[in-house]
Amino acid sequence: MALDPRVERGFGDSADLYEQSRPGWPAAAVERLLRELGVGASSTVVDLAAGTGKLTRELRPRAGRVVAVEPLPAMRRELLANVPDAEAVDGTAEAIPLADATADGLLVAEAFHWFATPEAVAEIARVVRPGGGIGLLWNLHDFGDEAWLEGMGTVLSQRLGPELISANRHEPENWEHAFEGSPFTPFERFDERHAQRTDATGLIAHICTWSFVRALPEAERAELVAELDAVLRRDHPSPNDVVLPYRTRVHWARRR
Repeated sequence: MALDPRVERGFGDSADLYEQSRPGWPAAAVERLLRELGVGASSTVVDLAAGTGKLTRELRPRAGRVVAVEPLPAMRRELLANVPDAEAVDGTAEAIPLADATADGLLVAEAFHWFATPEAVAEIARVVRPGGGIGLLWNLHDFGDEAWLEGMGTVLSQRLGPELISANRHEPENWEHAFEGSPFTPFERFDERHAQRTDATGLIAHICTWSFVRALPEAERAELVAELDAVLRRDHPSPNDVVLPYRTRVHWARRR
């Protein structure tokens, strides 16, 4: 199956920006997930849709073999620059370049909503051995009702339109259907809180990695950046020290 063109447009030319501005994954969440899946120092783990390796680098010290599967060459180059000892291979969720029952665990960080199909789940089930497991991770913004957030939200909705703003892709009703009839047990879930410290420029760079923002024509994206910067510098109490609170949401299941 071909890549969703929004993935290629949104991430193919922004690997360095993604690496610099997206948050990582809290060690506590990764360690708990691996325990739930029975993954240890002698296990083989697949990091599917690995991107720039933000999860790969957390897995490398905790598993015997980590295979990072990523279809975009620019992302794989960035991954290898940051995790030089990684095993990074070209592949997609529908065509994972591993033999049957190879993996003790397969993890997907911030990406499963792009390929939530029965075909992808069947391929994942082929690669994961019976008794192994799958983990799906998303980083969710965990803000309160700060005024600067409301101002940024207004700018985004006016520029992008509500139909272009992805909402709640992490919610099971938007992806769990793909597992119907699969050999995986019902999913369980836990959350882990963490934070990323940046500044106004870093926050706007983060927003510019969102696929629907990357899809804007360059001139429109520049206007959006200028408007967001004006709101942040006007409304944020400390635009040079912006704390982004997150909840890492983890869903996991075992393969029967």
